[in-house]
Amino acid sequence: MLFHKRKPDLRARFAQMERYGISQTTLDRLADYVRDAQDDELIKINPNYLAAALDIDVHQTLALMAYAVQEGLFDLNWDVHCPHCQNRARTFFTLEQGQTQEYCPQCQVNFVTHLDHEIHVTFTVNASIRKVADQEPAFKPGFLPTYGLELLNVQPFRDLFDDQVLPPGESLQVTRIVLLFTDLRGSTAMYAREGDPRAFGWVREHFDVLFDAAIRNQGVTIKTIGDAVMCTFLSPADAVQASVDMHDGIQALNTRLELSDQAALSIRLGIHIGPCITVTLNDTLDYFGATVNIASRVSHLSRGDDVILTPQVMQDGEVRAMLPKIGRLEDFECNLHGYEQRFQLCRLIFHQVRLEPVINILNPS
Repeated sequence: MLFHKRKPDLRARFAQMERYGISQTTLDRLADYVRDAQDDELIKINPNYLAAALDIDVHQTLALMAYAVQEGLFDLNWDVHCPHCQNRARTFFTLEQGQTQEYCPQCQVNFVTHLDHEIHVTFTVNASIRKVADQEPAFKPGFLPTYGLELLNVQPFRDLFDDQVLPPGESLQVTRIVLLFTDLRGSTAMYAREGDPRAFGWVREHFDVLFDAAIRNQGVTIKTIGDAVMCTFLSPADAVQASVDMHDGIQALNTRLELSDQAALSIRLGIHIGPCITVTLNDTLDYFGATVNIASRVSHLSRGDDVILTPQVMQDGEVRAMLPKIGRLEDFECNLHGYEQRFQLCRLIFHQVRLEPVINILNPS
């Protein structure tokens, strides 16, 4: 008589992630995938493939897997791939093991590592959930790799794994990232007028609006600098939509706090795209370089009813398609502090604020 080994029911183990707000349907699909997949399909899983299997987008999948790693259900792999032969040159398990330069034993050459090119992220099921045979991972044709920068641009990962930082003196290059800077206008006068406790309370509430707008548009908050905020995105269109939501959210906050005229809160906004490096500063991952400097400076040119866009942002086809629905454009030229050349910039002046959707988000019924 043949006896078939019963497959374990893993749904109870994955149900613990409900506390992160993940739907039961998604958790059940993930549990079923782990139960039914072949061993080689549970080693170094490409999140793009997993996203298709779970019928959710890759950003949601990366957030899901950040929670799963936190709960001990999966292990995170940082896989370094050689740009010449495309083979995996090395795997490390924490960014503290990241290096500016890597070596490919197959090509016998050194190469510079980019978070959005040579460094891929994959996930392996933890042995406490299911033991799998040590073997090469399954190759899934038709699915692009998931790059390290994509994981760093997921807020749950930054929140849960603040210990994932580069060692002192090391940096990883980024070919292209979208930066959005905000700044609260008139904050010094507000503190003097309203007093520190009240003004600080408003500043904290304004931060909540900005953080929420970034997350809802697949961005992350890197840091606050006084009353300013630095956010990153992978898509220029997401950054532009986030700027709209931030502006509308602040107007909704003014309505809720009954602030008007000079007392009303107002933010400057600026967006730029380009290369940079990521380093560890103040025990957290941060971005540095000319792209960051320009993004910060163009935000200071905003008047509060607009967002300043650089030509690099305007070149994006998705951005150009959405602009007529958002506002009207004004091109202008100016100098930026610290740069000799003149900069061609675009001011996107927002249409009338759409208060109701934002109010619903800030005060859900």
